[in-house]
Amino acid sequence: MDPPKADAADRIDPDLAKTYREQYGFVWRSLRRLGVPDHAVDDAVHDVFVVAARRLHEFEGRAAITSWLFAVAIRVSKHQRRSLARHRRRKEALAAEQGAVSPTGTGQSGDFDRQDAARTLHGLLELIDDKLRHVYILMELEQMTGREVAALLSIAVPTVHSRLRSARQQLRRHAEALQSDPVRRSA
Repeated sequence: MDPPKADAADRIDPDLAKTYREQYGFVWRSLRRLGVPDHAVDDAVHDVFVVAARRLHEFEGRAAITSWLFAVAIRVSKHQRRSLARHRRRKEALAAEQGAVSPTGTGQSGDFDRQDAARTLHGLLELIDDKLRHVYILMELEQMTGREVAALLSIAVPTVHSRLRSARQQLRRHAEALQSDPVRRSA
């Protein structure tokens, strides 16, 4: 005789379910800010929580759960971006073989609405070094303290502030270049 089948909710670890409910938004925002494109964010969030399901028992609570999940999100985003880049290269190679021209996006001119501003920020974040991006996301967008970021990234507090300053400078330069180049702005 087969054992009785458990309801799906009975099989989910309550700690994982609680972590998922409380941290889903943080993980989603982090992945998007780490360069995962809109169309792939949900899959990347799933990947983060699959890792969390497998490894939640290893979480010792020495840091905030958000710190641990952000570290997982960094690894997932890198894997996701590499996979998407490989896929894009394959598509471009196939298009080149077939003599097709790859489509270009059409931008909207005028005032940015909230979605356009978020897309612009994500695009600018992709232009700066990962180490700077991680600090900027955690401090400016997630409002963590320098000490929390230092602990999460295993770096000194002065290094956190130095990277934040460099990130701001690079973002400012890229934003100014974007503003002064109408072709880049509409792409």
